[in-house]
Amino acid sequence: MNREQYLRFCRRPGIFSESALRLTFKVLRKPRPRLALRIQNILNGVSVPRPTGEGCESLSEHFRVQLSAEELELVVSCLAKAGGWGSGTCPGQQVMLKALLEDWRRLANSHDSEQLAGAQTPTQQ
Repeated sequence: MNREQYLRFCRRPGIFSESALRLTFKVLRKPRPRLALRIQNILNGVSVPRPTGEGCESLSEHFRVQLSAEELELVVSCLAKAGGWGSGTCPGQQVMLKALLEDWRRLANSHDSEQLAGAQTPTQQ
């Protein structure tokens, strides 16, 4: 996989950067400690293999996230309620939190779509 393919792959739902998962962990740590531990375990696991070669040294680590529909719903809910998290310290944190929430919603929506597709049975003719 070259640099461009890696970057394209990392934009898929279910692939999160190390920094996105660390922020998710911080938000979940107090209200949902068990779920925060699941996120931490993902961070301690195997990352998506990065390409090697010129210009690839600066690529951040990314991880595949596989959570249940219920867990995804809890993550989205906690992030949505965390609107005041970090307020007063850095306006950029609110922007990051909003983008993070959108990434988790995108994963939850893609998970729902996969569940629906798997639940549908082909019609018999």
